This record gives sequence, C-alpha cells and structure tokens, in this order.
Amino acid sequence: MRLILKVALLVATALVAKSLHAQLPFSNADLAVIESTTPLSAADMPYLGTFYSAANPGYPPLPGNILGLDGWSLGDGFYLLNDVGEGGSTGGFSAMDESEPPFPGGGGGAPYNFTNGYAYPTNGLWLQITNTAGGLVYANLNGATDTVYEIYSTTNLPVAAAALSNWDVEMEVFPGVNTNTMPFTVAMNGRDLLFLWARDWTGITSNGNLTPDSWLYYWFGIDGLSFSDTNLDTSGNTLLFDYTNGFDPNFIQFSISVTNQYTSELALMQLNVTAGQPYYMAMLVDDTNFADAIWNSYTSSIVRADLGSAQGWHNVYVGLRGLPADATPTWLWQHLFVAAPPTLIITNPTTFAVDEPVIQIRGLCQESLANLSYDISNAGGFFPNQPSEITDQYFDTNALGITTNYFECLDVPLTNGLNTITMHATDLAGDTTVTNFYFTVDYSGKTNPPILQITWPQNGAQISGSSFMCSGTISDPTATVTASLVATNGDGTSDTNVYQAEVGRDGNFSLENLPLNLGTNSFKIAAQDVLGHAAVTNISIVQTNFGLTINPVSSALQLWQGKVCLTGTISDPTYAVWVNGIKGTNNGDGTWSAMGVPTDDGNFAATAYAPNEQQPDGSYGN
Repeated sequence: MRLILKVALLVATALVAKSLHAQLPFSNADLAVIESTTPLSAADMPYLGTFYSAANPGYPPLPGNILGLDGWSLGDGFYLLNDVGEGGSTGGFSAMDESEPPFPGGGGGAPYNFTNGYAYPTNGLWLQITNTAGGLVYANLNGATDTVYEIYSTTNLPVAAAALSNWDVEMEVFPGVNTNTMPFTVAMNGRDLLFLWARDWTGITSNGNLTPDSWLYYWFGIDGLSFSDTNLDTSGNTLLFDYTNGFDPNFIQFSISVTNQYTSELALMQLNVTAGQPYYMAMLVDDTNFADAIWNSYTSSIVRADLGSAQGWHNVYVGLRGLPADATPTWLWQHLFVAAPPTLIITNPTTFAVDEPVIQIRGLCQESLANLSYDISNAGGFFPNQPSEITDQYFDTNALGITTNYFECLDVPLTNGLNTITMHATDLAGDTTVTNFYFTVDYSGKTNPPILQITWPQNGAQISGSSFMCSGTISDPTATVTASLVATNGDGTSDTNVYQAEVGRDGNFSLENLPLNLGTNSFKIAAQDVLGHAAVTNISIVQTNFGLTINPVSSALQLWQGKVCLTGTISDPTYAVWVNGIKGTNNGDGTWSAMGVPTDDGNFAATAYAPNEQQPDGSYGN
C-alpha cells in the first residue's frame, strides 16, 4: 500500500494553448445527488482509473487516486473524489502549478506556462513542470523519501489508466533519501501530449527475481526488466551475483579491424563486439586523456575516425561502454597512417649533371610504398616500366611506424644530352605520384683517366696453383678493366691473351681464373673510360710449388653469414696461415683451420708466412 500511495502525476505539453480539459459528463444537480450518498472508503477505491474532483468538477481528471481519498464510482472506470476541503485554500486536487513552489530544476529557457492555476498537495510525493524548451520537459520530483524512483509516461491516459502494463518506463531518477527536490528532464520526442507518473522503485522486484527492477533497468534499460536472476553476464556470472557484489554486469569485449592501415583523413573501422551489449561509444584521436571522451549512442559497428589532414601516423582510441555513465569502458587502440601522394627525393647522384653513361639512382620517400617504377626517355628512345627496388625501411620508435622508404634504380643507361627519368610511385593507401627528374650527360669535365689500384695480390707475390683471382678498385665504375698476359709458345712465338674483369657498381673489380704458369707471370692491367682515357699498371706473379689450398665451404648458405670457419691444406707445417685478416692454425699434419673468417662477399684469400716473415699482427712463426 505504501508504494501505491507514493505516486505523483503531471501532464506535459509542448503546445501551451492546447486544451487539457475533459468535462465531467454530469450536471451539478446530478453531482449533488451522487455526493449525498455514502462514498467508497479510500481502501475500496482503486488505485488507477479516471478520477474527477468533486471540489472542481470542471478540472481535468487524474489517472490515479494519488491523495488516497474516498469517493464515488461513476461507472466504466470513472470516479469522483471526495476532495472538498483538501489541498489549497480553494480545495480540490491538482496536477501542476503555474507559479508556486519555485522550480529549483530550472533549465530550458522561459518558464513553463499552463492555463490552469492549481495548488500542489505538498504533504507527499509530487511532480512539477518548471518549463519546456528545445523539445525537453524540465520537471522536479518533490518530496522523495527513498533511493530510486521510476518515471512512467503515456500519451493516452484512459488506456494507461486501465493497467500498469500500459505505462512506459521513461527513465529512473536517484534523488536519495529525504531529498525535497530532484530535477530531471524528459524528451518530448514529438509527443504533444505527455503524461508522467513517478513511483517509488526502491527494492521492487518482478518475475520472481531477487534482483531489483531498478538495478536491471539501470544497467540494461527497458530490456533489463525481462531479465532474470540467472541470466549470465559477459564473464559467466549470474546477474544476481553481480548485483550482490556490486559488479558491472555488462563489460564490453570487442576488436577493431580496418581494410588498410594507410588511409585518408576519414578512416572507416569495423567494430567486432564479442561480448556484452554496447550502448555508448567514444573516440579519441592522438589524445590519451580518456576524460576528454564524449560518449554518443552506439548505433553502428562501422565507425569513421576523423584523423585530420596531417600526414603521418595517428593513434586512434575507441571506447565502448554500457548504459549508465559509470559503466566500465573498454578502450582499444588503432594505429593509422594518413597518406598523401608520395614525394620522392633523389639522394644519388648528388647532381643532375653527370659524366657517366650509366648511373645508380638512389633516393627516399617519407612513407611506405606499394609500387615504384620508372621510364627512360632520351636520344636512344623511350623505355617504359623499368623496375625499381625498395632497399630499406625506417621504423620510427616515436611514431611507432615505418616513416621512410629507401629505393634504388640500378644501372640506368644514359645518352649524351638530356635524359628524362619519369618515376611512378604508389603508396599503401593507393595514392599515386608521377615525378620527372632530368639528368644531363656532360663529358666536358672528364679529362683524366680513371684511377686504377690493385688490392690483391701484391706485385711479386708467390701463389700456388694453376690460376688465381686479381682484385682491385677503379674510380669510374663505368670503365672497362682488362688483364693481358703474353704467353710464349714452344716454337718461340707468343700470344697475348686478354681477360675481362667484372666491375661492380661500387668500383670494385675482380679478374677471376687468371692462368698461372711455372715461374714469373707478367700481367698488364688496363682501365679505359667512355672517352677512351686509359690507365695501365703491371703486376708480376710467381707460381710456387708450395702447397696451399682452401677447402670449399660445406654449405653455400654459410656465405650469407658474416663469418665462417674454413679449412685447407698446407705443405709445410712450419708456416703460419692467414685468411682474410684472421690467423689460422697450422695443424702440423698437412692441414690448417681458421675460425671466424669474414666472408667478404664470398671471397677468401689465404696467405702462408715463413717462420722468418713478419705477419700482419707483427708476430713471427706458427
């Protein structure tokens, strides 16, 4: 009985000129006859129905006997309340007030105006409209004496009066105990005529639950009122367990997927909810202060992040939470790159006027590239779609992403005059760039021959075996390098054999498998550039019968390592063995071994030192 008496009703309308009167269909004489009979006691009066005032029969009815008065049944759910002498100085009940008491809730602009001036029964729970504005009704719940109250609503009072189930739960408010006034707002949502009813909800349960309805509604809204104690939360606990222990029953678990990390200013993200029911979503971009988050209703699993126009990596934080403001939020991080058409920078050659017929183009781009190619246009013709390679990427530990790609275009042939190199670049977001670079070949300053230097073997070196490799450097990688050897025939005639060197892009060259005959072998090493400028050096190599060999590496895969272990044979147990600057061990049994030998691109040179010869580290002997 306590809960039914602690109710209040108000009527809200966004159209102040709209008439809310419903005339009592009885004449004053009829009412006088009715009022001369014995009324029903308050205990026999229903709680819901259509209740008119005997003191003010011209006023609109109420949907409940909120004052607990006795009265008369008029039939068909209509009743006349015995309210003469109740309420204010003029008697009668009321549903709203034009001026008193003042509205502590405020808000919404101009005060609410209503055509009737009623007096509030201030000795119990009562509702008051303070004003309406912007599609909102501003109201106060007064006289609350408990923790939580439910606010019901209806737009059809006669239908709602027939049964509690015909009312809609609009919201719940938490005024606390002994709070005189609790302001709240209700959205009109296009409802020109809106009836509100407040009821004490503290401790109320339904459907055989021990969990209060107000707790279920707080966490799940209207859907929660159909839940039972045994429903499970996202962690597998029952709702009754969560209520008893004060746990959030709707903890959200989800993941984020994107089609491409590299995107435009507006990035689409797919939210995949795996547990819980999200009600609100928030998003922060490059902001780790979650208190800045603005929570909006969760309406779609596809969300759009506004990353701004600044190119580079951006941190996006997406949060989902349940219905109440203090629900536990779940935040996830996504790293996205705002792309722009890529900009290519050439770092080599350092000038666009070159004096070489073949160049190596190297450069960089401040973002990752999906594809890179180039065209050549010069006096020799047009050569499209030449391949370019990404050689390295830089990972920025501050941005937590790759920010720079390094590329190269190898062995680009040029002709005299202007050469147009058109580069086509596409980044990972699909943005494309076409950039022209203009190289001019000018040999006017190329007057000196290339600088030629032999690095191995030294002139006069004694080498065992029937062949050897000569290596060195050339200042012009486009020059040709040859070795000439004059061989004397048995009949006294001689032949000159010419051997072509392999010249690397870095200017290192090698002459492999040069023949080695018994005695002294004299070689002429010559280099010639594109203009015919030549450089020549001579080297003499002596074939020795000293036995020194290197065994093949056990696996070619080892050559990709920085260092390997080598073995070989040696004919003198007193000699020391060095390989690529590492001293080995002469085992004294005709074999030697060396540990940690630098691979030097797969080239190995073993040298044997006599006991009286000084070794590279200044020592003598084995």
